[in-house]
Amino acid sequence: MIIPDWLSDLHFAFSHRGDGQMSFKHADKDVVLESRNRFFHDKGLNLDSVVTGELAHGAEVALVTEADAGRGARDRNWIEGIDGLVTDKPGILLMTTHADCAPLVIYDKAHKILGQAHAGWRGLASGLIESLVGRLKSLNGTGPSELHAWIGPTIRACCYEVDRDVADRFPDHCRFLAGESIRLDLTMFVHRELWRLGLNPDYVTDSNVCTSCNPEFSSYRRDGLNTQAMACITGIPE
Repeated sequence: MIIPDWLSDLHFAFSHRGDGQMSFKHADKDVVLESRNRFFHDKGLNLDSVVTGELAHGAEVALVTEADAGRGARDRNWIEGIDGLVTDKPGILLMTTHADCAPLVIYDKAHKILGQAHAGWRGLASGLIESLVGRLKSLNGTGPSELHAWIGPTIRACCYEVDRDVADRFPDHCRFLAGESIRLDLTMFVHRELWRLGLNPDYVTDSNVCTSCNPEFSSYRRDGLNTQAMACITGIPE
């Protein structure tokens, strides 16, 4: 997994399939808490500092403050209807969970403003990236060319077969035929959207991991109901 140097400026952790189930969405709460407690302890992170969104496959982004600490950490009291999170508060940990949908982290290094999103096809088609970048910019008016972005492990075009209705929501350069099937390249869409919004291509890093191809990572397309969602965690150090 390719990880850019700037992520070392942050609290950062990414769980793997073997770390257990990290999502409350379709799993027993006690099972998830056991996995989360173990993982956070191993990484030296405080679970009670976590904030999560509902991950509703939409384009809504929330501004996170200290008052939100703990939301979604130990129960389903997440921020409802939210797939993107932005904060400038040190000590807060942003967390999203994934099992094919892309983790997207954006950081304004100069002003220490952090954004993170759960980017599936529905959210991407609805404008999630523009919402996330816009929320980051709204905090201090920084130019997008100064933002750094990381696209985490996600399903790639090699494995992502979609229906025509889904494919038609994306530009031609993000879809192609493979025999009789249509494949969608969501990472290409993310790259192009970030560039369109003014990010410097040199500041956009792709993890270069296909979740479906690599058994170390979780994939709903590959594993179905046996999927153990992974956690992406970031935070600004105090």
